[in-house]
Amino acid sequence: MMLNPNEAGKFWNFRGLVENHRRSKFRLIFADKTEVQCTYFTSCESDNNLELDDPNYEEFWIIVFRKINSDETFEINFHNMPVEVWCDGRKIDLKKEAD
Repeated sequence: MMLNPNEAGKFWNFRGLVENHRRSKFRLIFADKTEVQCTYFTSCESDNNLELDDPNYEEFWIIVFRKINSDETFEINFHNMPVEVWCDGRKIDLKKEAD
């Protein structure tokens, strides 16, 4: 279930891809050219830590990954999406539905 309309499109397709490939290896490339090799760890609903009655309160999904050869984890949400996603060596077009 999508919590936030800002998740529609690329993020929701990314989430579907990850859910369908939980045992896969991902290569994520970000706008600043940072590249991370990782695997899926978990996902959950989160928020931006504001009070519910704050007009800027926001709920959204986060996907937690673990860096390969490390115990370090990091979160992805619609605010910090990678610009390029590879899954098991295959470049993914997030404009299309996740397979």
